Amino acid sequence: MRATFPGDNFVAVAMRHINEPPPSVREKRPEISPRLDAAIRKAMAKDPRDRFGSMDELCAELTACLGEESPTSGAQTMIVAPQRRGRPAARAPRERPSVWPLVMLLAGLAVLAGILAAVFAFTDASDKIGVGGKKKTSGTVAAPVRLSGIGAFDPTGGDGEHDSAAGNATDGDPATYWNTEHYSGGLSKDGVGLVLGAGGKQLTRLVLTSDTPGFTAEIESGSSRNGPFGPVSKPQTVGNRTTFALTGGKAAYYVIWITDLGPNESAKVNEVTARGR
Repeated sequence: MRATFPGDNFVAVAMRHINEPPPSVREKRPEISPRLDAAIRKAMAKDPRDRFGSMDELCAELTACLGEESPTSGAQTMIVAPQRRGRPAARAPRERPSVWPLVMLLAGLAVLAGILAAVFAFTDASDKIGVGGKKKTSGTVAAPVRLSGIGAFDPTGGDGEHDSAAGNATDGDPATYWNTEHYSGGLSKDGVGLVLGAGGKQLTRLVLTSDTPGFTAEIESGSSRNGPFGPVSKPQTVGNRTTFALTGGKAAYYVIWITDLGPNESAKVNEVTARGR
């Protein structure tokens, strides 16, 4: 025979109440509409799957219930018997509106808000925990990176390519610029570039503005201002404002490597901005 304990009856009663559906407000306040009563019971349902899917859905249902409860929705015409002249007819005392429906509604909303807060807190905590209980690390958001114009990169020409004007490309003034030398009949070498200092940052995006659209360029990176450099973007035909998506790790230097002047005799780089981490 199984031994019984004083707490067994309490546990049985508690489990029975837990499994029971929420009580009906209409048991105490029969004037409450069945729709409002159903909305309150749904908001207080023990199983989350039986509740409203969102706060917007709950608010929409409560608004509809209040519309049904409005004086214009169920108004009835009252016929008053004619009164004798002289003594005015006594007015019937006005019944004070009950606050219990509002109290029950607010209680239901408070319970629902607590449940949603617990669900969101649990979801947020689980998102931060990876497989095996390890904490997940979120990616760093790309932020603006301050660039500095270092000089020209001209491995096969050696004519300088306006080194002294390199800072114009990063001075924040689009009216100033760095430009290549002038070439008649196209660029007579593999390429020429503008070297930018990035302070060892990993750039993820570079935006180039130019007054001479139509030339072709790609972005390369390296650990020395004199190269060698390796490509970190695809070649693109540059417009007035062109964005390069960059790959690769951190680098001390980046170079705008120009391989084709297009319709121009000289290519201008008016301003360069970047984002990275």
